[in-house]
Amino acid sequence: MAQVGCFVPAQYAAFPVIQQLFVRMSTDDSIEANMSTFSLEMREMAFILRNINNRSLAIIDELGRGTSTRDGLAIAMAISEALIQSNTLTWFSTHFQQLGEPSNIDRVRTAKVLGNRPGVLNLHLATEVYETDSGNPKMTMLYRVTSGQIQEDHYGLNLARAIGFPERFIEVAEEVSKTLAESIERKKQNSQSRKLLRRRKLILNLHDTLLQLQESDMDDDALGSYLRRLQSEFVSRMDEIEQAGVTDRDEPVSLTETLDASEWR
Repeated sequence: MAQVGCFVPAQYAAFPVIQQLFVRMSTDDSIEANMSTFSLEMREMAFILRNINNRSLAIIDELGRGTSTRDGLAIAMAISEALIQSNTLTWFSTHFQQLGEPSNIDRVRTAKVLGNRPGVLNLHLATEVYETDSGNPKMTMLYRVTSGQIQEDHYGLNLARAIGFPERFIEVAEEVSKTLAESIERKKQNSQSRKLLRRRKLILNLHDTLLQLQESDMDDDALGSYLRRLQSEFVSRMDEIEQAGVTDRDEPVSLTETLDASEWR
């Protein structure tokens, strides 16, 4: 606003001088180019990523909505990382709340881009939701930017009810939402139980291996070398278990499978 001579409605503002403006906002497809909404979105984002620099302003709206939720989130994460590394001033609106949450998955460090990275602010437009005398919720848009993620768990359902969407459909949607939330929670608990079981089995495997090594006829140097490699393998397997999700492979592979067992026989 300041660059075009407008007053900025803020007590203080600091911003770079922008030389380029890139916008990715529409959800149109292109019949002429035989391109779907997602294809067009990816083509435009590829152009933006090739041309942005630290003097650019990028405005990205709801990236990844033209494909599946999982793929859309993954693409949004990757592009978020690229935008941050380019030092481009970016306004990035998204319905993927996971983008703003830190991640403990080492192999997907981009998941913490919007959660922990310096120079990145997580904002939302504040609303107030309250019940009227008739018991129906009423949503008031405050038109005020607020720090952090939106705290309302069922924002979409409350908004639909507030604008008068038929109640019978909302009740079904609430039931589905509850079922999905319970399913996700069960998977989380099941995942933690499986991780605990795999850790215990791996520790027992290490215990058995150490007992067998007591009967080994290796000299001290060979035994020390083997123990160091065994320790490294054990730590690596523990890390794999901690980072893994729920998979079909519940049984930890024996530690000695990747080591030459003939050394200590």
